[in-house]
Amino acid sequence: MKRAEARYEALMKKDQAGLAKAWEYTTPSFRGYTTVEQYAPKVAGRMFWSAVEPRGAECEEDVCEVTFNLTYKPPQLNVPITRPLKNKWLFIDGEWWIYHK
Repeated sequence: MKRAEARYEALMKKDQAGLAKAWEYTTPSFRGYTTVEQYAPKVAGRMFWSAVEPRGAECEEDVCEVTFNLTYKPPQLNVPITRPLKNKWLFIDGEWWIYHK
């Protein structure tokens, strides 16, 4: 899923511009009540990320669960950890958007 990959590419930049770009992939309703600054805590751990690799997607008509392998290095461990990271994406008004509560 190209939009999911583009969102993670933006987050991997670890700067304000990347954060703003990633926020643009959230659902229109989420953006209606959440600013970029309010979105930042939802992805705060990105500062420790070293790699994000797409693994696949399971889709139904208007919903996809997209899985990536996320590699990060917590400061307290100083050793890389890789784990699956799943996101829900919704097809709304002709486009895919990441779902956040």
